Amino acid sequence: MIITPRFHLLEIGDQSWCPEFLREYSHLARMQMWRMAGKGKDGEPSTPAEFACNLMLEHIPDLSSFTLVDPCAGGGGPIPILEPTLNRKLRDRGLGPVKFILSDLWPSLERWASIAKRSQNIEYIAEPRDATEVAKLAKPGKKECRIYNLCFHHFDDPAAELVLRSAIESADAFVIFEMTNRTLTAFLNTTFIVLSPFMTTLMWFWSSPIHLFFTYVIPLVPLMFAVDGYVSCIRGRTDAELENLMRRQKDLDLSGWEFKGGETKVLPPFGVMYWYVGVKKSQQNGLGASTKRASDPLAYTPNKGLFWDCEELEFFKMNYSTNGTNGHGHHGSDYSHVDVLIIGAGPTGLMSALWMAEFGVKVRIIDERGTRALNGRADGFHVRSLEIWDSFGLGHVFANHGTPFATWALWAPDGEGRLSRQKREAAIGTDASRFICGTMHQGNIEAALVDAIKRRSGVEIERGVVPTCITVDETKIHDHAAHAITVDVRRVKRDELGTWAVNAHSVQKDGSTKTERGHVEADVVVNDGSDTVPIISGEPGTTEMIHTKYVIGADGAHSWVRRQLGFNMEGASHNAQWGVIDVVLITDFPDFKKHCTILSPHGTVLSVPREKNLTRLYVQLPGSDQDATPVKGIDTAKHMMESAAKILAPYKLSYSYCDWWTVYKVGQRVSDHFEYKQRIFLGGDAVHTHTPKGGQGMNVSMQDAYNLGWKLGGVLKKQLNPSVLSTYESERRPIAQLLIDIDTVLAGNLSKKDRMTTLDVNTVYDKLRDFNSGANICYPPSAIVSGTSSSSALTSLPLGMRMAPYPIFNLSSNLPVDLQSLFASNGQWRLLVMGGDVTSKAQLSRVNALGDALSSLLPKYQGSTKSGAPLLLPLLLIWASMEQMESSDFHDVFFPLDEEKGYDYDRIFVDPPARKGTGRTESAHVAFDVSVGKGCMILVRPDQCISWVGELDDVAGLDKFMGGIFLSN
Repeated sequence: MIITPRFHLLEIGDQSWCPEFLREYSHLARMQMWRMAGKGKDGEPSTPAEFACNLMLEHIPDLSSFTLVDPCAGGGGPIPILEPTLNRKLRDRGLGPVKFILSDLWPSLERWASIAKRSQNIEYIAEPRDATEVAKLAKPGKKECRIYNLCFHHFDDPAAELVLRSAIESADAFVIFEMTNRTLTAFLNTTFIVLSPFMTTLMWFWSSPIHLFFTYVIPLVPLMFAVDGYVSCIRGRTDAELENLMRRQKDLDLSGWEFKGGETKVLPPFGVMYWYVGVKKSQQNGLGASTKRASDPLAYTPNKGLFWDCEELEFFKMNYSTNGTNGHGHHGSDYSHVDVLIIGAGPTGLMSALWMAEFGVKVRIIDERGTRALNGRADGFHVRSLEIWDSFGLGHVFANHGTPFATWALWAPDGEGRLSRQKREAAIGTDASRFICGTMHQGNIEAALVDAIKRRSGVEIERGVVPTCITVDETKIHDHAAHAITVDVRRVKRDELGTWAVNAHSVQKDGSTKTERGHVEADVVVNDGSDTVPIISGEPGTTEMIHTKYVIGADGAHSWVRRQLGFNMEGASHNAQWGVIDVVLITDFPDFKKHCTILSPHGTVLSVPREKNLTRLYVQLPGSDQDATPVKGIDTAKHMMESAAKILAPYKLSYSYCDWWTVYKVGQRVSDHFEYKQRIFLGGDAVHTHTPKGGQGMNVSMQDAYNLGWKLGGVLKKQLNPSVLSTYESERRPIAQLLIDIDTVLAGNLSKKDRMTTLDVNTVYDKLRDFNSGANICYPPSAIVSGTSSSSALTSLPLGMRMAPYPIFNLSSNLPVDLQSLFASNGQWRLLVMGGDVTSKAQLSRVNALGDALSSLLPKYQGSTKSGAPLLLPLLLIWASMEQMESSDFHDVFFPLDEEKGYDYDRIFVDPPARKGTGRTESAHVAFDVSVGKGCMILVRPDQCISWVGELDDVAGLDKFMGGIFLSN
């Protein structure tokens, strides 16, 4: 019942001066209405969107032959809700989908593009289109229906006439939906809406001071809802008034059209939807010749209540807020606005996530597969990787569950042609580190990293989630506080979920094989079984938009991220195919507990000892270098073992159990870029691929992440200048290229038709020895590696190289420690003061004078790690015997007192001249060529690499260097 005349008054939301946060709130409220879940008359779940779709299906015959055009789309309106709802209903009827087209006089291109990426059935017109003169937009052969969603009351009568004329002249049907009118019910419903912000603000914008203030202190939000709500009601039109707008246009031919209107209660107690449909007679089937009031086809009973749950709210706030932030809004939950999104949960991605957890930044990590790696695959652990793991407190994992090996043996035919041991020497890295290299299968590696990440941050891997689109807001690329990147992701359906091939089997007495479960459980964590069963994190088929400051692409050799960026992999591949197999061997060959290279006229075998009495063999498949097609399936494993047995003859070789096997082609490639504008970074196999025979891949990949992680964390915590991010590519790409060069030599020799000689092997092994350990990698001069040549006069430790291990002692406890163990990976920089011979009063005075200078300098670069430790930590290593000095002899920079925690006894260490029981005959000062009469300062980065070296009195030089890296207070 109409209770007031119609007046076209002004709404606040239509005015250019209306604050964006008010428009955002109003838009969210309208979106809420379309999604409210309830039950229809048949008891099935329903929503206003369901009602609108049912109404169109009922009153527009053959709807699947139409294209639905929204000429007043604004920010997209309810189209992303109506599209899947309507097309689901059409699909259930065995009909094809309809397309939706967004158009407006003021196109919201960023929002529309985001919406269109989510659905192949939504398109948009980029050029401005006035709703009063829209030409037909449907493709030839398709009919067109114009749909006006809660917007028609915005047109005054002259504009409304032109909008309807455009629909009549260029479309085949139109539908108008409104929730306001000049009825008592509509005014009562508006009153309810006016009061709703007092409840919804706490639910939707609890972290937004501006929304809270203008709802509860100065109730501007409820006031706007009142003004615009009641004005919208007063602007409403009856069915007769809508029809009159058309019929009073004498030159408008309506003879081919029929119209019908109605009102339906959809949101009790007062929420009524007013609708009006026009269809050409050639399209309709029984609407009648005049406007009629329709019966109520859908009674609506609330089911979930009148407010969104958090997941629904986040969806709409991300997609429809109108605050101008790339169309997605500032007030999404932390879960959808993150600092870093990591794509790929292999060792590279997990090492990256471990750094993020250590820094305490907001991170999400997604992976397309349903579990971690289960067995086999990457297994080599070189000494630098073990040092890195130990720096994160994970050294015990390999010590307890890895398989170390200390010796490499070379076997080749002797002068009589019999296979014999030609050489035996220390394994790679034994002389460069306090650790011994070895193996640990990738399942254990990933399980340990996942557990460490969860313990530090609670973050879990989101499995079965794939990226579908990535966009960068170039206008915000230099604002490192902005969420400049948007990544659309989709949770795969169950039949799309990626899984790992286990390939485990045992050999029965009759020679047949039996499929086995494989050693898929990880020994390194308790209750790991849940990560061996494929899962999808969330509802299969659902999508989400993630706003992030940075992206790390760790998604493997076929990297989706790399392809989106258009980066090219440079290099070559070859035809030679190699088999890799992990087996329990039955053999009389004596050296399978060592790392072996075995040469024979029949080919080459590489062997590596594994856990659970397994041995890994690398075997070239005969003829594969000539484009031969290898056998498939379980016969491939048998083929590998037959080839290996032929190479090892006269030694016997068979197997009782195989845990895993695979076949790969030789190839070496490196990406032409490692990052995009210091916002999107690639690491691991995404930027370098090679053969696995040298065991370098996983190690170099984790070291990529180790190099990047502390830089990204430091920038996000506002400790470091964002320019340090440029050093990731300059430091890591040369390493990747060196890896490829060495692997090319290795693969070429191993695949030679005339077979390797012992000289070839020694040449290759010398190259591997220098590179594979990772201990000799030296980064070039940059903003974070000083180029000062004078450092060589102070120490033989190269700038850009990781701090070497060395046995020293704690001055206070006299307990032995390793120098390298002082540089834990927690985000700290350390200033190692090599104090020299402090038994000399002059040298002691110099050290304490340095303490005075540092006490003035350190506050300039004050900050803290996640645990509260200082960002820059001074450490003192003195050349003296433990009996000669006391901690109290030194400046309190090196021996600070906390009134609650007491003294810090872990900053002063002793490098005794006389060495007993340390395995070293000389002091660290002597080994590093540091003058005990002068000493020096060594600035060590969070990744244990030497950044700067200076004399004890060169605090000004230290300050200048740090000023280019740190964001000073």
